[in-house]
Amino acid sequence: MNNTNVENVINDCITEFNQMEVIVNSVGAMSPMNKYLTLYSLIKSCGVLEYSYKNIVADFHNSASQQVQTYVDNTVRGNSKNPSLDNMRSLLKQFDSSWSISFNGLLNAHPDKARLTQSLSSLNDNRNNFAHGQPCTASFNNIKDYFLDAVEIIKMIDSVVV
Repeated sequence: MNNTNVENVINDCITEFNQMEVIVNSVGAMSPMNKYLTLYSLIKSCGVLEYSYKNIVADFHNSASQQVQTYVDNTVRGNSKNPSLDNMRSLLKQFDSSWSISFNGLLNAHPDKARLTQSLSSLNDNRNNFAHGQPCTASFNNIKDYFLDAVEIIKMIDSVVV
């Protein structure tokens, strides 16, 4: 990835998920601990994805004037937005329509586009359900897989913001 800060955050999250997977497998599927690890992984994955797409765009402007950096920090980094495909596309388009066009081209050309976009959607849907008192229907393994799929989308964003 071009953005090493984002790459490090993603790698740290994957390491953490691998460590949690050992616990999930050792305590058994019926352990109440699995519920908490699943919900934690859901919130963590959405947070990492949100951080990633916003910081790829924001970090691109680190060499701009202090005024531009302050504006980007306030409007991009400081603005809470779910890591949905629509929000990602919108942010790219706000800064450079060619970024959005290139991203859409990469995503549309990906052989697993449907799976990647469904995984991202599943993370957001489950997070929103949990945040509003509804049950999370995904397992820990589902969330880990969804996250790894969504990281592929983040890599596409990283490749076009240059």
